[in-house]
Amino acid sequence: TASSPTRLALTLDGKYDAMPVQIIGTFGGLVGLTDPTRVWSVSLTAKAPVANVTIKGMIQDVLHGKGLTLNIKATGESVQNLLALFHAPNIAEMGPFEIAGTLTDNRGTLAATELALQISVGGTTHLRLAGTIQDIAGLEGVDTRFSIEGNDVADLEPFFKKPLPFQGAFHMTAHALKPAKKPWRFVDLAVTAGKSVLKGSADLDLNGERPQLAADLSFQVLDLRPFLSRPQGGPPPPVTATCRPEKKREKVFSDTPFSFTGLQELNATVDLRVDQTLLPWLVFDDLTARAVLHEGHLQVRPFKGTAGDGTVEASVDLEAGRDPPKIGFVLNTHRFDLGQVLKTLGIEGVLEGKLDVEFDLAGQGNSVAALMASLNGTGVVVMDQGKINDRMIGLLRGGLKDIIHMISQAEKQTKYTQINCLVVGLDITQGLVQSTALVLDTSDVTLSGHGEIDLATEGLDVSLKPTPKKGVGIKGLGKLSLSLGQLTKPLKLGGTLANPSVAIDASGTMLTLGKAIGGVALLGPVGLAAALAGGKLGNQDPCAAAVQAAKARSAQPQAGRAYSPEKGETQDTPSVP
Repeated sequence: TASSPTRLALTLDGKYDAMPVQIIGTFGGLVGLTDPTRVWSVSLTAKAPVANVTIKGMIQDVLHGKGLTLNIKATGESVQNLLALFHAPNIAEMGPFEIAGTLTDNRGTLAATELALQISVGGTTHLRLAGTIQDIAGLEGVDTRFSIEGNDVADLEPFFKKPLPFQGAFHMTAHALKPAKKPWRFVDLAVTAGKSVLKGSADLDLNGERPQLAADLSFQVLDLRPFLSRPQGGPPPPVTATCRPEKKREKVFSDTPFSFTGLQELNATVDLRVDQTLLPWLVFDDLTARAVLHEGHLQVRPFKGTAGDGTVEASVDLEAGRDPPKIGFVLNTHRFDLGQVLKTLGIEGVLEGKLDVEFDLAGQGNSVAALMASLNGTGVVVMDQGKINDRMIGLLRGGLKDIIHMISQAEKQTKYTQINCLVVGLDITQGLVQSTALVLDTSDVTLSGHGEIDLATEGLDVSLKPTPKKGVGIKGLGKLSLSLGQLTKPLKLGGTLANPSVAIDASGTMLTLGKAIGGVALLGPVGLAAALAGGKLGNQDPCAAAVQAAKARSAQPQAGRAYSPEKGETQDTPSVP
């Protein structure tokens, strides 16, 4: 230690937690230690296996720790090893790292200026931060820019402790601001991951019982396909003779409990705009939505967009704080072009048709199965100008395959079956789905029916009546081997949603399909379905008649909470009598 009255020198070799440490430094003289009018210089180097640190600068008042101007730089090979030195909780491996900046005292508070931080993760991912923090202890007066980018998102998996649903390069940048006594603000937010591209801003207030988030987000592309279970690249592969038999599922609806804990820990308002949204079987354009989350009550109203040259509008009302949670859902589509949507996804020549959908549903439950068992509401599905490629039939299973084989008779020369219309009307009370209309009209066959689905048991009880059109010959119906004469007999679709089956309905219950539902008779005392079963609609178009029957019930007030786009609010509606 070569020291003098104007200079102190220090060399120290020792251990900390059995780790060797070396400190070498030179400082101002002894007089500067006690005289606050003198500047005391500092030049220090600390070396250890976990990090190397250099500190250079001056202190105006050493005894009171005031008047600091210290340039600090630290480097190391592992953030995890450095934190372990201070017995910090174990975190995912990060390193090497480098941090530099100037430490000053600003009116009695420590501040960091010219701050620069860089951490590497997995060799190809880099986190960078630069800026100023006026109050380090209180984390106030923050003005920093940060970025994280990498060639492989798998580098981040140790932080999430599970595989992430997408792969490849990613990039995120933002400008973080925290003015004194004000909420956090994030501007110039930009994220690229896979095909998804996001820009926006957000405010975050950490004061109060719950954090408050307000965000305005805009996506050029939002690709949700990696997050969903079905692989990308089109429909499932067709079944071949070499395929193993698929294990039959007992249930479609899962009884795994919902987990809405996160919705009760944050209040948020998010405005969202997306130029293009990619889903496994759907592409949305010009999507807009506003989501409001308050004390566990989430409302998305409305959700609007275009798809397949048509429009889509929906709303969601989720009361996650209830036990059990209560969910309301409204969906309306107009002239939704299935063929155009599939073409956008690179799937052509499979299914075409213009689709209108109206659903107004509400239920409550702690799982999908419980929710479906309590469901109330109505639904209407109308498709016209459609056709289905016959090879699509090979992808179906059980009774559904048999029924479609019937409408796609084998003697025709084209590979498509023309669909004049598909009309489905549903009335749902406490999980029991009853049909108000069920008609599929093709160039060869009119298939009409009625019945019910018990969503609690997933049981099917649907009667179907095929009516071949004049001059049509059909050689068979799957395993049933129906003759043309037998096609005048009603069919019964039974089994469950997971394992449907079809058989000839010897009881002839199709003749009672005209019963009134909810006090509303369908097309007179006989009813639409019975009229179609007897082939006696006269000059009336079966498609138009089916649409009239389907919408007659859905126009009546239903149970549950329904969002009204016109009024812009959620309201209670009376229960079904």
